[in-house]
Amino acid sequence: MLDERILKGHIDPSLNLFSRIHKSLCLSSKNAHVFIKRDDELSAMISGSKYRKYAGLLPFLKNQKIKNCILMGSSFSNHLVGFPQLLIENNITPYTVTLSRTYQKEVGNLVYLKSIIPSSNRLELPSDLWSNRVEISKKYFSDLVDSFILDEGGESPFSILGAMSIALDLQKQGPFDHIFVDVGSGLSAIGLLIGLNFVSYTPLVHVVSMAISNEQFENKYNDYLKKLEGLLSFPLRKYKYTFEHAVPKSFGSTSPTLFKKIINVVRSEGVFFDPLYGIKLYGSAEKFIETSNGKILIIHSGGVQSLSGFQEQLKKAITQEEKTFFSNSKDHSHK
Repeated sequence: MLDERILKGHIDPSLNLFSRIHKSLCLSSKNAHVFIKRDDELSAMISGSKYRKYAGLLPFLKNQKIKNCILMGSSFSNHLVGFPQLLIENNITPYTVTLSRTYQKEVGNLVYLKSIIPSSNRLELPSDLWSNRVEISKKYFSDLVDSFILDEGGESPFSILGAMSIALDLQKQGPFDHIFVDVGSGLSAIGLLIGLNFVSYTPLVHVVSMAISNEQFENKYNDYLKKLEGLLSFPLRKYKYTFEHAVPKSFGSTSPTLFKKIINVVRSEGVFFDPLYGIKLYGSAEKFIETSNGKILIIHSGGVQSLSGFQEQLKKAITQEEKTFFSNSKDHSHK
């Protein structure tokens, strides 16, 4: 176990990175003690897992005296809504490069993005140019001084340093036998796994992917492990994990069943989950827990603000639930 002071020296001390845990009312049993870690509460409008990553990115940008930061991703990305808030707070001007679509309904994160970033600071690229986004952005924003380009998902070793901060919580709140974490780009899960070097116990981490493959995740894990050893100047142990794809498997996919699940969970647990990451992670953990025991942690990574882009789907799920309820009530009244 490494000294936590090694990690704290690379993380912005002004950000609150401690999140509470509480017992799951639905998933806990006589043999399985299940807890939910509320990283969603770290920030009202910034996804919790990303908030941790930014805690590692900000010190790097400030040390480099960056004045302009160019971010890349989807118009509906939590990242493009989240990081600009902290950049502006630290007197760094955010710019965005997004993938343009023929039809984009202006809801959810797209509305928030346009609220934060003026049109003069936004660049949209068609899909056939997206693979060249970095080179195009360098030319388009060539007049910016002291600038830095941050690719999709905030990919950077310094993001991993921030994501590793969750280890400081786990050392205080554990031990846990199993930890469930969701994966988009993979950075938060890799940060968790590398962060276990600062934890005195060894849980089995269950990686539930919404996008990347096991091979892609493994390659990233190995790559960042080497980079972090260089940054920290310490040898780092590689920890084991299990890997599975979420259902539905396709990234960004949703279904009426997921929205029904969101409603059922918030009514029984008192916790909102988003449809792209959180509720799928909860479902995977639920299946595992049915035949398992021990102390189990589900990391709620946040992103609930994205629900604002799925109001119609939520309303349909509520309407269907109410129709079923009243139909059953009428059946009982006739008996």
